[in-house]
Amino acid sequence: MPSIDINSELHFHDGAYLVAGFHGSLLKLRHCVTGEYSTVHIADISARLIEPPLRKHSDPRSLDSRTKAESKALDVYAAHITEMVTGENPTAPDQAPRPEYDPDTTTLNQRIEAKVEELKRMGLPASRATLIRKRRALEQGGTAGLIDGRSLRAESPLDRADSRIIDTLTHVIGDETYDSTGTGLRLQERMKAELLSTYPGQAIKVPSESTLYRYIGYLTKGKYTTGSAQTRRTAANTPKRPFGTARRMRPGQEVQIDSSPWDILVRDANGTATRAVLTIMMDVATRSIIASSVRSTAAKGLDHAFLLAQCLVPRPLRPGNEDLWKLAQRRMPWADLTSEEERSRLDLTRPFICPDRIMMDNGRDYRSTVFEAACRKFDVTLTYSAPHTPTDKAIVERTFHSIKTLFAQDLPGFKGGSVAERGDRIENGALLDVVTLAEYFDEWVTRVWQNQPHDNLRDPLYPTVKLTPNEMYNASFDIAGQLPLPLTSDDYIELMPVEWRTIQPAGVKISGRFYDSIDLQPFRNSPSNNPRHNNLWEARTNPYDPRAIWVRHPDGHWMECLWRDESTYRQPFADEIFQNAVDIASTRTGADTELLKQAKTDIRKRAAASALTFKKAAARDAKALQLAELEHTPFPTATAPAPAPAPAESARPSTQPFASDEDDEDFDDGTAEIDFETLSEMGNN
Repeated sequence: MPSIDINSELHFHDGAYLVAGFHGSLLKLRHCVTGEYSTVHIADISARLIEPPLRKHSDPRSLDSRTKAESKALDVYAAHITEMVTGENPTAPDQAPRPEYDPDTTTLNQRIEAKVEELKRMGLPASRATLIRKRRALEQGGTAGLIDGRSLRAESPLDRADSRIIDTLTHVIGDETYDSTGTGLRLQERMKAELLSTYPGQAIKVPSESTLYRYIGYLTKGKYTTGSAQTRRTAANTPKRPFGTARRMRPGQEVQIDSSPWDILVRDANGTATRAVLTIMMDVATRSIIASSVRSTAAKGLDHAFLLAQCLVPRPLRPGNEDLWKLAQRRMPWADLTSEEERSRLDLTRPFICPDRIMMDNGRDYRSTVFEAACRKFDVTLTYSAPHTPTDKAIVERTFHSIKTLFAQDLPGFKGGSVAERGDRIENGALLDVVTLAEYFDEWVTRVWQNQPHDNLRDPLYPTVKLTPNEMYNASFDIAGQLPLPLTSDDYIELMPVEWRTIQPAGVKISGRFYDSIDLQPFRNSPSNNPRHNNLWEARTNPYDPRAIWVRHPDGHWMECLWRDESTYRQPFADEIFQNAVDIASTRTGADTELLKQAKTDIRKRAAASALTFKKAAARDAKALQLAELEHTPFPTATAPAPAPAPAESARPSTQPFASDEDDEDFDDGTAEIDFETLSEMGNN
């Protein structure tokens, strides 16, 4: 290790200095030209030197990458060289030096010659130059200095390649980003064609096919040029810069929202299998899913406004919460759901987070006036991500994959992430409906997600300690400085989707269901005095609660109207019956529909033809009657048949069920005189 002594000359950038003395970590220096004295800290010496002290280039940590055999060979060489230089055997330090390696009786050259002969006898040939080189390496870098530098050399497959070929191949690979996936052979052909057009008249030696494959494998690492087109475009969209993290410490400081097609098939309102769409709102600080929605079609601005209602109103304050949970339990008897008491306890532990800022993409549903107006009403700031930059809301994007692996793949109707992963005839199996799936997902969030340790919720000092979203919320709640006040049930209802309907004598009809209440009695068949909406009545619906709707009263409050046929689902086996009916209806094909249309057309034509026949017959009879009156010819009319004479007493039928054997001779059923040939001719006619 280099050292500094008194009167040592140090060459700094501003001149040469002599070390006049030192005290502790401070050095007293005198300028060699001006003679001025100055005091410098020892830590500043290396930075001011024109030529820094020589560094030992061997890396001791390189020994960790050696195999056991290589490490043992290095130790053997280190022991032999140490004995050759000092005479001391590292394996037996207490023993006296061997005579041929005793520094007191032999010279260094003699010890080197003796060590060469010894190594040859051991099968480890080493020349004099090799031992001298290894001795110098051992002195400069220790045992790590004995490692062959060729094994540490980092050489890429492109070091000896023609730069023109590499540039052209890189350009061709870049053009493949948004093209259909091809093979490596296609890349080679396109590279050769571009070489001819880019460097005309130049003789460029193209490497062999195997060498070009090595180049392609090196240049396409992580780009998926010959793999999935979707993965390739996603990788190309990754920002070409170092990733940074802006840690959010306060709940609600930033909330990210996004929608994604879910890898689950559900039954829509028509009984058709369709892919569900999941929308979630996630708090960045605690990684809590604070709101969610499941739809069978693309989400709209009204749906996102309802998500905001879920954030601002805790579950116990939501109208009809307990009744909705009871309905979900009846619809999912196969699921291991919590009891009402346990559900109430878990609802109290679920974080109540009011978003201060919402990060989202530039979709039309997020830029809707309804959602923006709802956010402005509750002082929520909206931030839009840059176009085609999913890293602006990377946390919620990554959460969809976690939901797929932790929840979705265990449900009926899971279809995988691609066609290659899809099962056979998934749409023909037992599928959930949207309402059931939404309630089941919310149950999973409450019981599992909020209580499962998260990889990104780690203790900074002890990274092995992972926190759950609920634990992180409890830990960061105190730094918020203020307690958000939940909204009321009326605010929750006002953020629901709106429908405009008439109040009929049977109630309000929405989505094929009738809702009624005693409060609607004064308003049946009456206008709402709202000409802007054709005098219809304003009704609010919960997409996941078919049990009730809310109609606005003329004085402003809400009238709860219950589903009139809800008691149907309370009957024994009612859910199984309706589920079987939906499954049967889902098997209806287009051919059945065409047959139904054809049957209606045939019946209509036959009815019209029959009516026309009767009309012609009536006209013919009227004409005949008219002609008879003109000719004074009596027209025959139907007369009532004369009553049959009463049978004699002896001819009356017997009241006995069967005739006796004695009457068989006198019994005549009239069949003996039938001429079968005449009957056959009548049938042919």
